Amino acid sequence: MNYAAAVAGEAGVRHALRLLREEVERDMALLGVTDIHHLGREHLIERRAPAPR
Repeated sequence: MNYAAAVAGEAGVRHALRLLREEVERDMALLGVTDIHHLGREHLIERRAPAPR
């Protein structure tokens, strides 16, 4: 957001926020979720660091 503000001021921040919102909405749609309140632990994937060799 700082970069967007530095480049284009308030309009840049509004644009960046719109892009972020669209990305979240698209990701939710790919999960088959229509409301953020329907997201739960079942939508998370635990990723563990590989064991050292």
